Amino acid sequence: MKVLMEERANGRYRKFARMLNLDVAHLYRVLNSKSMAGPKFLGRLKKYCDENGLDFEEYIFLDDPLHAVNDNWKGEGK
Repeated sequence: MKVLMEERANGRYRKFARMLNLDVAHLYRVLNSKSMAGPKFLGRLKKYCDENGLDFEEYIFLDDPLHAVNDNWKGEGK
C-alpha cells in the first residue's frame, strides 16, 4: 500500500486519502499501526483500484476471503 501511495500521491497521506475518499487519520492508522483495514477501507481501495485499472489483490493480502454485502440487508436474525 505504501508503494501505491508513493506512486500515485508522491507519498503524501492527505492526497492519497482524498483519492481513496477516506479520512487521512484512518489511512495513517491502517498503514502505520497494527490497526486492521475494515470494510470501509477495503471497499474504497477496491473501488479506486477498479476505476484505475489496478489489481486490488496486488495490494491486499487476506487470510479469509471478503464477502459481498447486500445494501438491502436489514439485520434480520439479530
